[in-house]
Amino acid sequence: MEAMSDPLPPFHRHPIAPPDDAPWRITAASCVYENPWTRVIEEHLDSAQGEKGLYAYFAPVDCAVVVPVLGKGAGAHVHLVRQWRQAYRQYTWELPCGRLDAGETPLQAGQRELAEECGLHGGSWEVLGQWLHSDARVAGTSHCFVVRNPQTLARPPEKDRSEKDLQSHAVGLDQLWRMLDDGSICQVTTVAALLRLRLYMLDEVT
Repeated sequence: MEAMSDPLPPFHRHPIAPPDDAPWRITAASCVYENPWTRVIEEHLDSAQGEKGLYAYFAPVDCAVVVPVLGKGAGAHVHLVRQWRQAYRQYTWELPCGRLDAGETPLQAGQRELAEECGLHGGSWEVLGQWLHSDARVAGTSHCFVVRNPQTLARPPEKDRSEKDLQSHAVGLDQLWRMLDDGSICQVTTVAALLRLRLYMLDEVT
């Protein structure tokens, strides 16, 4: 595997403790809901003007998203996954993505997710970018990688029970950009990653 390089300035995740100039001071915090996948944190707040506030958000979850690019030139294509999203009540087109397990680095998580969701491994990896999740009530960072020419695993890992419906599809670049432009691809992390690919690295994969 080749060494990674970062084509963009590094992104530093926001600190968990608010800075001194934050408009609200946390006076109390507690976990108000928890299941094996999710924790909801509720904070009571005071402003410098004496106002009271209440804010709830999902506890920080970092994830890794991977843009798998196979081939080059007119034959280049990207692997997408199609899966059911209960909250949206629909199937969505997405890049392989998942949360970091305990003790994993973002790269290790990206490699695991690529194997689990697309049955691919290896290749040449680079950092494509990092950003906060899309909703202000979801804390954490998305770490995005592009991997060129990964290989097919002889025996892909078994999918998680929640991903039994997930299917991997190789999509040519022309079709990929059409899907992005016409809204067929609408999941925000996937949109952001593909736009960064098109903006910064398209000349390297075509």
